[in-house]
Amino acid sequence: YSSFEFTKQKPGLVALWALQCPHYPQRLWHVKCGATAVAFSRAQPHLLAVGLYTGMVCVYDVRSTDPKAASEANHITDKHNEPVWEVKWVNKLAGGGGDEALVSVSTDGRVTQWALKKGLERTDLMRLKRLPGVAGSTLGRSFAPALASAAEGGEKGEKGAARRAAAVDVGEGGIISRRAAGLSVDFSPIDPSVYICGTEDGFI
Repeated sequence: YSSFEFTKQKPGLVALWALQCPHYPQRLWHVKCGATAVAFSRAQPHLLAVGLYTGMVCVYDVRSTDPKAASEANHITDKHNEPVWEVKWVNKLAGGGGDEALVSVSTDGRVTQWALKKGLERTDLMRLKRLPGVAGSTLGRSFAPALASAAEGGEKGEKGAARRAAAVDVGEGGIISRRAAGLSVDFSPIDPSVYICGTEDGFI
């Protein structure tokens, strides 16, 4: 449970339900912000991965009565910079079996693999790039007019016009929107090194 509005963030909730008792959840975990993605491990079904609106990734042990996460990313150095929209457990070996890796995708453009050691250790698998000529994301478009206005107020003439053009272009592939916003990820069951990502722009 969460709020998906940036200006209206509040503590989130993860609930574990059972078909035998659909009126009230068996377990509840309170998180500091909105929970945006969840996934159970297949190899270790007691492990529940949770992605948060702040970019954090946590893993809970549903067998434990401890309300705290069993493992979580460093909230300063390792978390995503934007909301996590999908978390997925992936077998490292083709055809299943072997250890599992936890993978997350975020609108910051990163596809990240997490190792369950002391806490969660991050390795970025890919940084998604926006395709040339594709319009910027919602964030980029919302900032472009403000940047253009600032440029227009600061300089005039040809130099000012060039800066205004550059400012508008920021929303269409410049610094702000250079990364494609990742929303989903899936891996090949035959070869786990092959995967696809869905982006906010509607591209795979």
